[in-house]
Amino acid sequence: MDILPKYVTESPDAMSSMRLYDGDLVTLMLAFDKLKDRMDSVEGVITAILGEVNIVRDKLLPTTVQSAVTAHKHSHSTAV
Repeated sequence: MDILPKYVTESPDAMSSMRLYDGDLVTLMLAFDKLKDRMDSVEGVITAILGEVNIVRDKLLPTTVQSAVTAHKHSHSTAV
C-alpha cells in the first residue's frame, strides 16, 4: 500500500482514472507527427498555388486598369 500514489481532492470525480507515462503517449505523438508532415505538405501546395495566382493577377491587372482608364476617358469625352 505504501508504494501506491496518494491523491487529495475535493471531489473523487476530479481525479484521473489512471496515471499517464511517457510511453502511453507514443501513439498520440506519432499521430501528431504525421499530421505535421501533412500540414507541411499542404502549406507547400498552397504557397505554389498562391504564387501562380499572383502571376496571373500581375498579368491581368495592368490590362484591367488600362481598360478602366480607357472607359473612364470615353465616358467623359462623350458627356461633353
